[in-house]
Amino acid sequence: DEGAIQFIDSHLTDLDNLLLSSQEVKQVLDTEREQLTEEVFLLSNSVHAATTETKVKLEEMVVSLETLSGKFSVIYNDLQEKKEKTRAFRTALQDLGEQEEIINNVEVYLRLVERISALASEGAEAASALAKKPAVTETEITRGLTPLFKLTRVHDALTQKKTGSQEGEESELHVVQLLKKEIVAIGYPFEQLLKTLFTSTLDAGSWPTVLTLKTSNSQYISSLARYFLLLNQLQVALSPFRSAFRQYDISEGKGKEKTSITSTDVTKNTSDTGPGLWSISLLLHPILLRFRYHFRSTRNTNDLEHPDWFFSFASKTVDDHLPFLELLASVNRESADMAEFHVLHQFISGLCSEIVDKLVTDLKIISGDREIFWKTLNSGLAFLNLMHEKYGYPLDPIDTKLGKAEEAEKDDSSFPLCSPLLPFYSSHLDFWTQLERDSSETILQRFLEHEAESGIKPKQIQNLGVQVTVSESLFKLLILMRNLEARSHVLPKKERNYFLQEILFPLLEEYTSHTEMMVASIQGAIKIDLEKLCLILQSVDYLLVFLKSLDDSPFYTEIIQSETAESFFAAHIESIQHLLQRLLSYLVKTIVSGFTEAAHDYLEIGNMESFLSEEGDSDVIVDLSPLICDALTLVKDALLKVKYLVKGSIQKVIWTSIASELDSALSEMIANTFFTYSGAKQFKYDMDAVFLIFKEFTPNPSVYFPITYDACLLLGFPEETCKNISQQLETLQRFEENSTNYVVFRERLLALLKSLGVFNVTLGQAAQILEQ
Repeated sequence: DEGAIQFIDSHLTDLDNLLLSSQEVKQVLDTEREQLTEEVFLLSNSVHAATTETKVKLEEMVVSLETLSGKFSVIYNDLQEKKEKTRAFRTALQDLGEQEEIINNVEVYLRLVERISALASEGAEAASALAKKPAVTETEITRGLTPLFKLTRVHDALTQKKTGSQEGEESELHVVQLLKKEIVAIGYPFEQLLKTLFTSTLDAGSWPTVLTLKTSNSQYISSLARYFLLLNQLQVALSPFRSAFRQYDISEGKGKEKTSITSTDVTKNTSDTGPGLWSISLLLHPILLRFRYHFRSTRNTNDLEHPDWFFSFASKTVDDHLPFLELLASVNRESADMAEFHVLHQFISGLCSEIVDKLVTDLKIISGDREIFWKTLNSGLAFLNLMHEKYGYPLDPIDTKLGKAEEAEKDDSSFPLCSPLLPFYSSHLDFWTQLERDSSETILQRFLEHEAESGIKPKQIQNLGVQVTVSESLFKLLILMRNLEARSHVLPKKERNYFLQEILFPLLEEYTSHTEMMVASIQGAIKIDLEKLCLILQSVDYLLVFLKSLDDSPFYTEIIQSETAESFFAAHIESIQHLLQRLLSYLVKTIVSGFTEAAHDYLEIGNMESFLSEEGDSDVIVDLSPLICDALTLVKDALLKVKYLVKGSIQKVIWTSIASELDSALSEMIANTFFTYSGAKQFKYDMDAVFLIFKEFTPNPSVYFPITYDACLLLGFPEETCKNISQQLETLQRFEENSTNYVVFRERLLALLKSLGVFNVTLGQAAQILEQ
């Protein structure tokens, strides 16, 4: 084709030019490649040279490091050697410090021992000098006791101090032992001296016969009170060393164990005066001689059938010497270290201790005769209660006799008090408990049997300022429980717990069984006696409240022994709660059943229109429906009994339960009854009468009839309002349940009912009521 040839010819020159250009480019690229190859070669040569040089330098550095390592090893070994030398030097310094501390401790120890020896010598010289003097002044005795009191203070400081080293503890132990030895050596003669002075002063006043007549002699009383205080202060200071004093007595041949007590035991040796105050023992010494003469001898006054005689002796002794004892107590209180000691209580305790010794001696005979045991126990309780009421003597003092002395040994500085009833609960608690239980059960059973035969009798009692009517048998049970609680106050906590459980629990069980039997007799009667039923229910409710109040009191919370027990009366409270619930249910059921039976025709009417008179205006309601009158009278009478016979919170529980049950019965009647508008008015009139009965208990009784009250409102709305609500209820049913339209329309309808005062019925119930 000529056109194609011309086109190729026209472009051939361009192709030749492109070929030449590509050849020139190839030449340029070849040249650059050769240059780059040459540069790479030169560079590789230079890198090799640098690498070789670096390698040489590294080898030189390795040699240098090896040299340094060798030098470091030499230096390290040198430092270790110096360290060992330093450690040895430090150990030597530490040994020197410990030796210095030991030297200082030894120096302190020697100075302390020297000071103790000096005070001991001073005290011993003073005691020896005072013992030789025919007449000793109070000032001389006070000055002579100063070294002894200083030694006791040093002893107290050392026994309270804690040392860190074993050597220090051993040194202090040696010092304490030395102190004890010196204190006993000085304290014993001062004890004898002060006891002698105090006894001679008492004898000079013809104690205890005419001493009360010498209270006007202020100088004599002042001297006697001063000796009394000094003797007490000495005993308190020496109380931590009682065991050492007993050993000292034995080593001196002055301590003899007393194996028996007789009326001839009139020794004046009072170094072993028991756990009480020495001064009180000296005061009691001639009094106890009289006690033993009359009540621990073969005289007619030692008559076990008259335990009230020796308890009366003890009581009269306290009363007769009260003014003088109060005077001594006032002197005692002026001293800071003696203010806590109750002089009168120590005096009573000394009398109680003597009574305990007598009872222990005669206990075999006493425990063998129930009547004597009971008389003695009651006399002791009467005495102890009298001492508590008049002088504040504790009902449950801490005893240290009859095997309990080991407790006193744990605290040598204590001066515990004694209970005259100790022998009864230390070895004969079971016998005592059995007697109390038999006596209490006999009394309660007598009342319960009388109640079962002649019927329940009401008894008025006060409860928080409100008169409450309970059964006479419950009243007696409460008295027994309170008396037993009062009698148990004299027992320690552990024995008290056992005592009360063994006696109170059977009494509560007996009363509960009796109550259930009385309820069963009421249930089995032809006509149920609501008055008796209310009285029983009130009694059970009062007992429940009473037991709960006891459980919350400190007296019972302190004696609970079992960690798993919720309270002392937990099991009985639960049992009585069940009984109360059964009584409550039965009472409510009885009243509501009476209503439904009396109003049977009314509740089953089916059509309220039948009550309306065909004569007159059917829209005007003038009277109650005849078929509900008897039922309303029955409920009204029952509620009046509840109002006047049942008090407290249980009253509201009863009438609200009755209202709730009536509301259910009436709601069922509403659901099954056809209402015209006039019939609805009649029903509302009847229900107002029902609500009025409960006005005795609440100003708004309709609140407790929620369904019935709302039904009355719905039935009483105007015809147009009822139709409007019914139409909206029908519209609601057309929507799918839980759909948006259903929820919105439902809330709107509920709001409408609430605006009309209807709050309690459901929409379904409202629809059913309006359908009627």
